[in-house]
Amino acid sequence: MASRAAFGHTRRMEQPVVHRRTSLRKYRKRLVTLLVVCSVLCLAIGLMIAFAAMLRMEHERGPFLRLGMYFLGGGGALLGLYGVLFAVPDFLSDRRSGTSSRRRAVARAYQRPAKASPPPGPRRGESGGILVVVLVLLGLVAAAATHAIVTSRADLRLARARADQGLLRLAALDSARAALQQLADDPDLELDHLNEPWATARESTDPAGITRLVRITDAQRAFDLNNLAVDPTGDAMSPRDVLTSVMMQGGQMRPGTAIEALRDWLDADDSGPWESRHYLEQDPPARIANRLLYGWSELYQVHAWTPDLLAPSPYRRPGAPFEHNLGEALTLIPAPRTRVIPVNLNTATPSTLHGLFGFGREGLVERILARRADTPYRTTAFLAELLGPPSYAALAPYLDVRSEFFLVQSSAFRDGRMARLDLVVRRTRDGRVSAVQAIF
Repeated sequence: MASRAAFGHTRRMEQPVVHRRTSLRKYRKRLVTLLVVCSVLCLAIGLMIAFAAMLRMEHERGPFLRLGMYFLGGGGALLGLYGVLFAVPDFLSDRRSGTSSRRRAVARAYQRPAKASPPPGPRRGESGGILVVVLVLLGLVAAAATHAIVTSRADLRLARARADQGLLRLAALDSARAALQQLADDPDLELDHLNEPWATARESTDPAGITRLVRITDAQRAFDLNNLAVDPTGDAMSPRDVLTSVMMQGGQMRPGTAIEALRDWLDADDSGPWESRHYLEQDPPARIANRLLYGWSELYQVHAWTPDLLAPSPYRRPGAPFEHNLGEALTLIPAPRTRVIPVNLNTATPSTLHGLFGFGREGLVERILARRADTPYRTTAFLAELLGPPSYAALAPYLDVRSEFFLVQSSAFRDGRMARLDLVVRRTRDGRVSAVQAIF
């Protein structure tokens, strides 16, 4: 009797241990099933996406192949995790001594009997739990796959947009190259006027459906603000005086502050009222360039120069004194120079001519505009009689009949996208054309 009681007590003590081992085996089985299902799903999805990538065009395969590799790598990682955690330990355990086998046999012998004999296969609770986990997993994988596909499509659209933009840039660059060749092939390099072929804008559509628009403009049709960096020589007017006349014809009656601030910005020294000290005190602080201007946005950093200063006014009367458009009379040529870059008499805007010749010479400007429309000027010597030798000598460095600098604007359009290339080019007297500045 005593032995039976002791045996019964021992059996009751072993039952909780057996139940814990049974629970661990149950969770272990579920985890194994989960890992296997996840790995198989990831591998299957990766193979399908990789197969779909093979059906895409070459420039579209990249995002799909990367997505497929992500899924294949995830599936392989899960299989490796299953092998490290479960398959390999089980294999090694089976090859060991029979102690573990006898221990599992004893544990199975003392399992709590079920209330009813279950049918063959996994019990209902276990199979139901595994099914729920698998369904949840499938939902998560489907959501991840959907998100990945949406992301891949977005990447694909971005890649297509970049490819289209690259084609548009290439088309704009090719059109600009053709424009440079047209400037180099000009048969008369000693004369430039508005009736030449390069002065006409050209628009065309290539076989790829890209619309190309090319426009060549004479950069010397207006007074260059960078001329302020040049010191006057001989009897010539100073660039400051010429710019004062141009700005006054544009309605700026007191341009002195703006001109001095621009001169301080261009010169190499640091002496003047509008040098670095002034800009360092601003919010935010800035440093002066002490070099030529490279663009209009840089001009608007100079004291007293704002976009409104050069904006056209709808209330101006064409040809009226002091009411000319200042924006048409000024330009920026970002090229180094040892002398002022002159204005081409054959292409200059009316506002530029009125600013150069000054108040009281409106009739002379109208005469120049009327004659050059039919017969371009080949020399500026005729102005010596009309202006007088002293006035002509003062303006001669600022006038010419040929141009050295041009603006080339090349644009390409297709499907609502556009690429534009702005070039400042220089053409020497022997017809060689080179780019001074290029902005996409």
